[in-house]
Amino acid sequence: MPQISEIFLKHNKFVICSEDSMISKCAIGTYGINYYELGKITAKQAAKILKNKAKPETMPIEYMPNEKLSLNYEIINKLGIKISEKLKGEL
Repeated sequence: MPQISEIFLKHNKFVICSEDSMISKCAIGTYGINYYELGKITAKQAAKILKNKAKPETMPIEYMPNEKLSLNYEIINKLGIKISEKLKGEL
């Protein structure tokens, strides 16, 4: 990811990613999944299955409860991008 971002930044472009761990690796931002939080949901589901409290075929599908906006202000400032107050309120 850092190499890809470096190429983009040379041309005053940026990368948007699909999950928040890439923000620290030079993406400008994401609005979506946090795999750590998703892992906690999955662990709870697995525990129910292993304890015979649920069967995978009858369990409801679960989604991330709170997707969030994450931004890399170092890149935003470097490229001179202005962030609207509305977006800042989602952080």
